[in-house]
Amino acid sequence: MDHDPRLDQPLAEGLTNSPIEQPQMRPVRQTRFFSAPPYALETTDESEPAAREFRKAPAAAGSAFTSGTASRQMQGSGSAFTSGTASRKLASSGSAFSSGAAPPPKGHGLSREYPGIGRGFEGESYSTPIRGPVASINATKPLRLIHVGPCFMNGGVEQQTLSLAKFFDPRRIDFVKCLVTNPEHLSARAIATMPVPVEHCAPSDLHLAADECDVMLLWGDGFNEWLEPARPALCVFVAHGESWWTAQTLRESDRVVDHAIAVSQRVQDQVCDGVPSTTILNGVDASHLGHTCSRESVRERLGFVPQDFVLGSVGRFSVEKRMPLLIEAVARLPREFKLLLVGHGARRNELLDHANERIPGRFAFVSAVDYLGDYYRAMDAFSLVSEHEGFGLVIAEALLCERPVIATNVGCVPEIIRDRVNGLVVDPTPDAIADAARLLQQYPHWARGLAAEGRAVADEKLHAARMAREYEQLLWRLWCAKGGVGAEEV
Repeated sequence: MDHDPRLDQPLAEGLTNSPIEQPQMRPVRQTRFFSAPPYALETTDESEPAAREFRKAPAAAGSAFTSGTASRQMQGSGSAFTSGTASRKLASSGSAFSSGAAPPPKGHGLSREYPGIGRGFEGESYSTPIRGPVASINATKPLRLIHVGPCFMNGGVEQQTLSLAKFFDPRRIDFVKCLVTNPEHLSARAIATMPVPVEHCAPSDLHLAADECDVMLLWGDGFNEWLEPARPALCVFVAHGESWWTAQTLRESDRVVDHAIAVSQRVQDQVCDGVPSTTILNGVDASHLGHTCSRESVRERLGFVPQDFVLGSVGRFSVEKRMPLLIEAVARLPREFKLLLVGHGARRNELLDHANERIPGRFAFVSAVDYLGDYYRAMDAFSLVSEHEGFGLVIAEALLCERPVIATNVGCVPEIIRDRVNGLVVDPTPDAIADAARLLQQYPHWARGLAAEGRAVADEKLHAARMAREYEQLLWRLWCAKGGVGAEEV
């Protein structure tokens, strides 16, 4: 279940007590079953397969910020707090920045336009083996797409899927639905956010969905056994991380997968060996980062004063996120340094105990799933110190919120963050993290420059709309290749 009953317990020392507001949700859509018993809509973080998946971002050259202003529109409020209550919603139009960034890496540039399918790719050619009979292509209709995975919770994969559903051009991609193979790994809250149906489907019945789509977008399971009896014309596997789990599930899908999409060059190099593949960076829907009131108001509600330097992090409270490093870093700093942790997870009480012991009265914990702009804006610096990451969407979110970033060399960091240009890359030790925070506090103008440069890079490379366009282009190119029809002929 998403709601941990321990959240209802009295807050530890150092936190202010306030009522918890539950965000308003749209009604859960009626789901259709292929064959399975009624399923539980909630699960614990520990049972979520996505907790074992780690995402990374592809290579991104540094860019020189020259100009550009984000356009933002305020909408409503409602967010869950355990310490302080404030919430925001923002619909971001994305800003235009002039950039001196290096040209895209080979294989990811855009070349001539093809009628009906947008723009094609230049650079390396990709051979896509044709497996089984393929229906003739009708370029006047959108490709029907079904997304299939083991869970639909409140993690990074689900955020990426939601962004694709929102930003696909319906004239090119008809996102039919999401199928989930494990009925215990579904969240009512996550399902309510999706603009397309989310349904459970027993793995043995996946082949029945082949007739309902042109393209299956797969992740997180081995699909050879389930889809070999009958499969759609095009199967594409999304490698969301570099872990052994991603590599294993891709190997167990190799007989039915035509192509793999890696969320970073690093993932492509480590996971996609032997499978035709393309790297497409993840992107963030900036409306997820809305805010509802001023930075000062949020900080006051969280118990921080104007003189405080707030180091913050957003993420799941699990072992690989290494949140205790941040507690220890703040313990090494003067009392005006405070800690803000935004997230949920099985280790929450353990982290509360640790913080009460090491930095009593100098921290706040927040449980929130939306309107995260409130919390990012309340921070003076954002830090990600995970042991391993896939993409690390929170890095992109912090950059888009123009927060200076302190991060260990994981996830998208090697490919997005240039040390002391648009962020700080540190060793995973409390002393290194503390030194970086102290540096940002001592040189605030420089810190704002890092944040502005980071925002420029994020605006150029890390928006969800850009990600959706690249998916559309790739899927159409693969579809044309599968049908034996060249893009020029369509």
